[in-house]
Amino acid sequence: MVLRKARVLSLWIFLASLALLGAQRQAALLPPESFDLDSAPFVQGEEVRYAVHWKPLFLFPAFKAGELRLSIVRQQTPERDAFQISAWANSEGLLKSVAGLDVRDYFESVVDARSFRSERFLYRRRQNEKKRDLEVLIDYAGDQVLIREVDVAADPPKLLRDKREPGVPPQVLDTLSVFYAARLQEMKPGDRFRLFLSNNGKIEPVDLEVRDRDRVKIGLGRFDTVEIRTRGGIFREGGGFRIWYTQDELRIPVKFEAEVKFGKVFGELIHLQTPRLIRGRVDVN
Repeated sequence: MVLRKARVLSLWIFLASLALLGAQRQAALLPPESFDLDSAPFVQGEEVRYAVHWKPLFLFPAFKAGELRLSIVRQQTPERDAFQISAWANSEGLLKSVAGLDVRDYFESVVDARSFRSERFLYRRRQNEKKRDLEVLIDYAGDQVLIREVDVAADPPKLLRDKREPGVPPQVLDTLSVFYAARLQEMKPGDRFRLFLSNNGKIEPVDLEVRDRDRVKIGLGRFDTVEIRTRGGIFREGGGFRIWYTQDELRIPVKFEAEVKFGKVFGELIHLQTPRLIRGRVDVN
C-alpha cells in the first residue's frame, strides 16, 4: 500500500504541471507569433506553492499529503538565453507520519527563452531509501532524446538506463516547462489545444479542451478563472483531470483536481510571490 501511495505522490509534479497545460494550438507552434518575452506573465524570481490533498477511496476523509513549490529564473549569457524552472515536492501530514512515506523530490527544467521548447529535464527522486537521478536531454538537431537514469542509493551508483530514442517533434514541453508555456496562451471557452509532452523521456501527444468560466474561491481569495480538462486517457493511474486558470494578466493556476486509481488528488494555490503581484501565504491543513 505504501508503494501505491508513492505512485500517487510521484504524480504531484505531473498533475500540477498538467494542471497548467495549454501548449500549442492544433495548427500552430507555441509560442504564438505575437509572443513578446518581455511582457510574459511570469518574471524573474516568481514563486508559487500548492497544498496537495489526497482523498482515498471508500469512506476515508481527505487529508493533506504535502506541498509543491515552483520557481523560475532567467539565465542570460552571450552564448544563450534560457529559463531554469525548479520544483520541489515534499510529503507532509498523515502520509508521512502514519504511512511512513518521506518524499523529497526535486525537478529542474531548462528551456530556450525564445522558442520555449524543452532542452533538458532533471528529476531527483528521493522517497525513503530510494534515490534515483533521471536526466533527459532533447537533441532537436540530432532528432533524438538522450535518457540517463542512475540509482544513487547503490554503492557504487548503478546505471539503470543509458539510451537514445529517435524522433523528436519540432517543439517538446516537459512536465515543468508546460506549466509556464500554458500561461503564454490566451484561453477561451471552446478552445482546443494539442502539445507534445516529454514524460521521463517518452514523448506523447496530449489534447486539452477549455471549458467554462468560473469564479473560484480559495484561501487566497476569489478569482475569475477558466476551466481546462484533458481529453482522452492521459493518466494510466486513473481518470480525468481539471484545472482552473486565472483570467488576468498572470494566468496563474489556482486549483486542480485529478481522479487517480486510488482516489482523488486535489490542490490549491497557497502562496504567490511575484514582482507583479504579491499575495500572502495561506497555510492549509
